[in-house]
Amino acid sequence: MADTIDTPTAIAAIVSPIKAVGALLGFAVGFVATYRAGGAISDSIMHGLLGSLLVLPCAWFLALFLVREGIKANVVEQRAEYDQRLVEAKRKVALQLQATGMPLPPSLEEALRAPALPPGRK
Repeated sequence: MADTIDTPTAIAAIVSPIKAVGALLGFAVGFVATYRAGGAISDSIMHGLLGSLLVLPCAWFLALFLVREGIKANVVEQRAEYDQRLVEAKRKVALQLQATGMPLPPSLEEALRAPALPPGRK
């Protein structure tokens, strides 16, 4: 299933809405500030467009920062799950070897001393 994910499309699906909201906020601030200061509609629109162009790169940077932090958190979570599965697999092998009466290697003895996962956790 991981092979079917198109990463650039997935990242764009997160970044694009944040950029759009940033551009809209920049336009709104530029337009409202000029209009309330007594500017004409055409001047207000021009200042709104300028505000949009100024806020857009900030929104883009924020979106990419959020995506990067999300990816880093996902990697940490997957690594922790992998480590838990590895300890559980070692524990199973150690218990099977112990049941047959074979001597356990030191690495598998450590697996028996490691705390077991709580019930319901994989």
